[in-house]
Amino acid sequence: MNNSFLLLLALGFILISCQNTIFSDEILDDTHKQEQKDLISTYELVATENLSSKSSAKKQLKYKVIFTEELNQQKIKPTIENIITQITTQDNDVDEVILWFYSDKNMINEPFDIGSAVWAPYGELGHVDSKIAIHNIRDNYKIKYTVIENLDEYMQNKEDVKKIYNIGLEKRKKIFRDIIAAEDRVYGFQDIENQKVLNDALSKAEGLTAENREAMYRNQEKISLKAKELMSKYKSYLYLEYGINKELEEEIALEGINNNWSAN
Repeated sequence: MNNSFLLLLALGFILISCQNTIFSDEILDDTHKQEQKDLISTYELVATENLSSKSSAKKQLKYKVIFTEELNQQKIKPTIENIITQITTQDNDVDEVILWFYSDKNMINEPFDIGSAVWAPYGELGHVDSKIAIHNIRDNYKIKYTVIENLDEYMQNKEDVKKIYNIGLEKRKKIFRDIIAAEDRVYGFQDIENQKVLNDALSKAEGLTAENREAMYRNQEKISLKAKELMSKYKSYLYLEYGINKELEEEIALEGINNNWSAN
């Protein structure tokens, strides 16, 4: 399988986690402030969901964030801090913030593709009590975030990623299931035919000799070629049915493996 979609080890994907304080007593000089400003990627808050409960004084909000310019590993921390500062400055009563990060607006109905962040006491949800909520106590507040490990490479190749997410999630899952069914069909055929050849060789009166072993190998090579032809045939049907190509098929297959869709 082509490894072009390994950058999605994420929609399988492998995450790293970093924990940082949101507030600092350090006063930055103008040069440092400008350096920090230059490291902030532009972004857009495209969706907000109020997750607050009527039975609790806690105010919890979730935001979906689209990055509108190239984001890289160096920019992620100051950009997240800037987003949290913007949100909490506009709404001093918010007690917990959840951020989901996306590289493209077309993906907002999907699980996040870049990563996520939480702003809360100790950087974890569930620690806000009524005293913290009512009096807006912000002691011990931190940001804890996770982003895909190969963020720089992912952002550089996100045009390829868009092609996948333009196909809906449920459709991608169906394509994945059909890919697995086609592969199982071919591998099943190959296993049965190889077993037949082996049984035939073992049934010879003289047993498994060098001569009939060689004949067995030749027959198994023919079976292997036939299996490849069948695989190409079955997947060609899938390409026509779903309007995809080999590259997208491989990327969807890897996404399904990473997300364990075969178990669903």
